[in-house]
Amino acid sequence: MKTGTRIWLATAMTSLILLAVTALAGSSSTFETIKANGTLYSTKGSVLTLQTSIAEADVAGISIEDASGNMKASEFHLEGSRLYINPSRDLVGGKVYTIKVFTSSGKKYQIKATAKDDVNINHSKDNVIKISAKPEKGYNYPYYLLIPKGTLENSLKKYMVVEPNNSGYPSDSLTFHEIAVRIHMHDYGYTTGGAGGYQVATELKTPLLMPVFPRPTTEDGAGIYTHALDREAMTVTGADYERVDLQLIAMINDARALLADHGIALEQKVFMVGFSASGDFVNRFMFMYPELVKAIASSTSTIFPAASYEGVTLKYPLGIADIKSFTGKPFNAAEFRKIAKFIYTGDQDRNDEVTNEWDRNGQEYVAAMRRLFGEELFPDKWNKKIEIINDLGYGESYQFHIYKGIGHAISSGMYDDIVRFFKANMGSEIKKITPKEYAN
Repeated sequence: MKTGTRIWLATAMTSLILLAVTALAGSSSTFETIKANGTLYSTKGSVLTLQTSIAEADVAGISIEDASGNMKASEFHLEGSRLYINPSRDLVGGKVYTIKVFTSSGKKYQIKATAKDDVNINHSKDNVIKISAKPEKGYNYPYYLLIPKGTLENSLKKYMVVEPNNSGYPSDSLTFHEIAVRIHMHDYGYTTGGAGGYQVATELKTPLLMPVFPRPTTEDGAGIYTHALDREAMTVTGADYERVDLQLIAMINDARALLADHGIALEQKVFMVGFSASGDFVNRFMFMYPELVKAIASSTSTIFPAASYEGVTLKYPLGIADIKSFTGKPFNAAEFRKIAKFIYTGDQDRNDEVTNEWDRNGQEYVAAMRRLFGEELFPDKWNKKIEIINDLGYGESYQFHIYKGIGHAISSGMYDDIVRFFKANMGSEIKKITPKEYAN
């Protein structure tokens, strides 16, 4: 093998290559364990320096596998004593992996290495950090953390900002959804996008968490609306995206512990922001777990703190009639009243029209929506929602606002108001702001 030759183990070819390598290496199953310096990263390429000399020309194949013997398709590049590893998929931080080197002469070597997330915080700049999926901790997908410049120096209370990801379209490519997260984190240099999480985090000097949840497609193209936390997303079983609400809680707990290890102490409750689908996620999440949420800023909400209203049963995601079946406990009205809620929309936004018959929340949901709102359009439907909230006795914790001259979009003026709302609601009292009339 010539110097610099790359050994590719693509997913589809892994088994064939291993069979060939095994035959070439002989029947012996004995591996010599060798040591290597360096870090095996979970979410990016790694360079390990081998402490045993292995002739490049003698290398027949290299593999990496987890403790169960499952192969991880990767690109390997050996130059002298330096082994370059680029997994085609993330490894799991904290897991031990075995790197195996097969040679034409029959010798076989193995290296034991623990994968690590690359958590290197430079407090002189904004930091965007990817944390690998950790199924054993309760989350099957990665998440991103933004740690703004000046976070450590900020002596005020720090509430982690949580923005559920919303890529706008279904796709079975997790990379598609991950790119959207990085854009909303401003990791690519863009200065727009997202529901306000970036703006709140950088202004308040507090961390932002965004999950990389999928939004799978189906034959009809609609898919399970995980990004909106709809009923189908809450009831699906047997999939990696089962109960993304619980997965998000696991991510929040993991991030809080990680940041504490780096000297960043956070309050137990979080700020949440969402727009459109992620706005639905935020509104629905706070109903189920009000004890975890300090304040929210979200686009229009259609969920109510009641089991029924005017004879209409309000099941999730319209109300709390069956919320215990998802959380294992009754609705916590006392904690819910403590959440400061800023709910907004644009006067030209028509994304909240009459519920369609194909709504994936189910026909019972559609029928309940029809009975509550009939054929009402904006602003009648919007006003009816406010009326219901007030009639149920929860109006004091809500602030509703309509921006003039804007449709289904979010603008810099709205970001400014969202930031001001969270600044106003860092204390024990719920405070309202005077938002802009026009947001453009």
